[in-house]
Amino acid sequence: MRLYERQVADGSSSRAASLLLTRRGLLMVAFAPALAAWGLGLGVHLGSASMAAFATAVWSATVAAAYGLERAGLPGPAEALLRRLVCKRPVQGAPRSPM
Repeated sequence: MRLYERQVADGSSSRAASLLLTRRGLLMVAFAPALAAWGLGLGVHLGSASMAAFATAVWSATVAAAYGLERAGLPGPAEALLRRLVCKRPVQGAPRSPM
């Protein structure tokens, strides 16, 4: 595995709960009303390739956010909340993975 692929994989896997919640939240709150017929109806004007590109852009944005959190040494928000609830202490930062 190349270095870049390992960095992206490490950044997204250690923040899986945050990424899942972010993607679901974006789809439910922002994109469903914009694309559905009962909302703005933009989905009518997009074909299969456009929708695939749209989904890929959403996925890429969340992976980029995870990579940014990894570079900053911060845990994902969902992971920090879970750790705080379970361990009863604040999270100082995620352990950095060896590069």
